[in-house]
Amino acid sequence: MINLKNCNVSPEEHAKRRDYHLTSGKALKASINQFNTLLLDNAYLAVKIPDQVPMASDPRWRNRQFGAVNTVEKSACIAFVSKVILDFYGVAVSMEDLLTEIEQKGYRQWKLTKRSKTLSMPNIDFDSLKNAFPNDEEIQNCKSLREIFEIAGDPSGIGGSMFFIDNLIKELCNNTNVETRIQTVDKILANLSVGIPVPMRVQNSIYHNDSSRAEGHYVTLFGIINGTAIVVDSSYDKNSGIRCLQVKQLFAAMLGNENLICAWDLSQISKH
Repeated sequence: MINLKNCNVSPEEHAKRRDYHLTSGKALKASINQFNTLLLDNAYLAVKIPDQVPMASDPRWRNRQFGAVNTVEKSACIAFVSKVILDFYGVAVSMEDLLTEIEQKGYRQWKLTKRSKTLSMPNIDFDSLKNAFPNDEEIQNCKSLREIFEIAGDPSGIGGSMFFIDNLIKELCNNTNVETRIQTVDKILANLSVGIPVPMRVQNSIYHNDSSRAEGHYVTLFGIINGTAIVVDSSYDKNSGIRCLQVKQLFAAMLGNENLICAWDLSQISKH
């Protein structure tokens, strides 16, 4: 069983990790924009694909509620990428234990549709919601959950916090100061070349070439062969979680939301 630190931290620590995230994303964006993907047309960088990919559609958990709102199948990609990482390094953690850790430590995030505040409590109850909005007079005057929803909107899932993967890497390295983010294309290729997969965030509208899909998604790059990216994607049912697309499209999907660009460096785990 893993035991990660809570997602909710002091404002100072949050600002620090947010700055690291934005700085790393900006550097990776610059590197990708300067990179000529034609150089990968004859590349062969292949990490061994998992014998079994944990799938979001698995009936054992697909309809399980994930945190306060929505189901595992529709909203738990952060958990599946984390499970792929844990399986790759031979760390035995069940899917149920992983989901519970994400929920209980505040990494499953959501909001009320008429409020901007990000919430992370795993269950919705009247007292918790009122306590989350101490200065919101409208919510404080509500007498029931129904009234809160009428005033502040229904619960809506945001997704899993990307900082879960950062803290998972630190936990597996037993080092809270380890660098967790990739900032250059060269590092992506270097990791693949020595058999290390690369978890990343993509924008679904570009990743699936479907403008109606505005949300983000977490996947893991396992190889680049002749200009084609080999991706492990637990939501991709057509080929047991293995999706192939042009590396140019994958890189574009990584940059689809400039405030959420991230790829993770697992090389420090491999040293332990």
